[in-house]
Amino acid sequence: MIDSVRGYIQTVWDRRLERQLIGPIRTRLLYNYYKHKYSGAAPNPTKVIYVDPNNIRWVMCPPFFDSRRGGIHVGTIVKGGNWDQKHLKNVTKLYPSEIDTKRGICPINNWDFYVSSIKYLKGKSDWENTKRYNYEINANHTKNNAEKRSQYLDKTHNNICEKGYLTQNELKRKDPKEYSAEYFTRPEYNEVRINIARDGSLVFEDGRHRLISAIVHEVENIPVRIVVRHKEWQNIRYEVATAESTSDLGPNILSKIHHPDLSDVIQSNDSISYSNLDL
Repeated sequence: MIDSVRGYIQTVWDRRLERQLIGPIRTRLLYNYYKHKYSGAAPNPTKVIYVDPNNIRWVMCPPFFDSRRGGIHVGTIVKGGNWDQKHLKNVTKLYPSEIDTKRGICPINNWDFYVSSIKYLKGKSDWENTKRYNYEINANHTKNNAEKRSQYLDKTHNNICEKGYLTQNELKRKDPKEYSAEYFTRPEYNEVRINIARDGSLVFEDGRHRLISAIVHEVENIPVRIVVRHKEWQNIRYEVATAESTSDLGPNILSKIHHPDLSDVIQSNDSISYSNLDL
C-alpha cells in the first residue's frame, strides 16, 4: 500500500515537473534548433490543426507521453526510426501506456477501449457488457471504479452534445469548471494529441474520451496538436516549404498536398499555392 501511494505521488510529481518546467524549457530549445534546421517548416510546438476524427486510424502503443519511457507531455519533436512500421494486431489493454513492448502502432478499431466506448455511447451495448468494464473489474477489483469510468465518458459526451466541441482555449473562457489543462503552461498542449507517421498517417496519442465522443457525435473536424512527426514526414514538410515551384514537388508529395499538416508550409511559401497546384 505504501509503495503504491509513493509510486502515485512520484508519477504526479514527474508529470507536473514535465508539464510546467522541464517540458517548456526543452520545447523552447528544440524550437530554436528546428527553426535553424527546417526554417519555415519548423514544427511549431503550440500549433493546432483541424482533422477529421475518422481519419485517425491508428493508436500509438505505448504513447510517447508515457512517463516510463521519457514522457513528452508538451512541445513537439521530430523522431526517426521504425515506430510507425511495427504494426500490432490488437490492443486488449485498457490503456496503450500499459503495453510493455517496443513502440508500435495498432489499428484503432482493434483497440478494446475504443470499440467498447463507441458501442456504449451509441447504445449498442450496456456498460456492464463491454470489454472495457470487465477489464476495469479485473484490473482494479472494484465495481465502483468501473462505473466511475462510464460517468467520466458520459460527462465528456454530454458536454459536447450540449455545448459543441470546444478548443481548450474556448473551454477556458466559456466553461472554466470543465477546463482540464490547468497543469499545462499553454491550453494548446492539452488538445487531443496525435503523431504523424512517415506516410502522413494520423496516429492517436492522447485525449481518448474527446476523440471517441467527437466520432459518436459526427463532428466533422476537431482541433489536435502534433506531438511527434516522423523524420521522413518532416522532410516532406521541408521540401514543400523550400520548393521554388510546384514542378520541384514529386508525385509522392503532390499526392499528399492537401494533408492538414502541410497547409502552414504551403501558405508560408510564396512560390507555390493551392491555386496553382493542378490536382
